[in-house]
Amino acid sequence: MADQRVEFKTGFLCAWTSGLSEVGQQDLRVQVASDDLVEPSVILLRVISAYIKTQERRITIGETFQYGSWN
Repeated sequence: MADQRVEFKTGFLCAWTSGLSEVGQQDLRVQVASDDLVEPSVILLRVISAYIKTQERRITIGETFQYGSWN
C-alpha cells in the first residue's frame, strides 16, 4: 500500500506520492498549489480530507499518522 507524505518547506506545502495514479497526484498538487497562502494547518486538513475521500489508503504526514489513526 502506498504512502502519502506531506511536508512543510519554506512556508508552503509540498506533497509527493508513491504508487498513486497520475490523476490522483495531479488532483493533490492542484489542491496544495491553490491554497499555498492559507494557514498551513488548514491546507493540511484539506489535503487529508481530499486524500481520504478519493484514495482511502494509508497516509503519512510529517511524522507518522496512519489513515484512521485520528478517529
